Amino acid sequence: MAIGTSLYKSRKAKTGEDFFLANRGLVWPLIGLSLISANISTEHFVGMSGQGASIGMAVASYEWIAAITLVLVALFFLPIFLRSGIFTIPEFLEYRYDVTARMIMSVYLLTVYVGVSISAVVYTGGLTLHTIFGMDLTQSVWIIGILAATYTTWGGLKAVAWADLFQGSALIIGGFITLIIGLIAVGGWDSFAQTNADKLHMILPGDHPIFPLDGH
Repeated sequence: MAIGTSLYKSRKAKTGEDFFLANRGLVWPLIGLSLISANISTEHFVGMSGQGASIGMAVASYEWIAAITLVLVALFFLPIFLRSGIFTIPEFLEYRYDVTARMIMSVYLLTVYVGVSISAVVYTGGLTLHTIFGMDLTQSVWIIGILAATYTTWGGLKAVAWADLFQGSALIIGGFITLIIGLIAVGGWDSFAQTNADKLHMILPGDHPIFPLDGH
């Protein structure tokens, strides 16, 4: 349903403005939910949750900072981009410097996203399908990657935003249900907090062996 809706809603995307800015036709609730959905995925529900269970809540501290960053970008940087007709950050670098700066940024972002972020997301998603449904891990990874690439390249931002409407809602609702089931399984919040009191901290000492203040 999510993919079908996103393909249908973005069927008229033809220009660069249609692709990167959804023809400036998205409403704020859809944009807000899409931002949230873009910031949560299997790397959080699988990777960060697992690391949080073994290390503690501090592993997610940078996620709180992301909310502040998004607000600052929306207030100070986004209006400048929109007035200038800029669609992407690499395009801004060309506008500010030259085409070489744009090319360097584009290659860098593509390498980081494909080699680090996207690969981790599709792998953990495939691992989830493999663990729950017994699907082949390699096939699961390819299925997730192909489906995401299909609706993204087909309709651009509008397709992504409408897909996020379904996927983000499922992640939020599913996460909340999982939280309730987990708390019930361990005997409630009081029992959970008492058992894991040493891990329920966002601020750790500067000499923490895993998250030291100096980064070493």
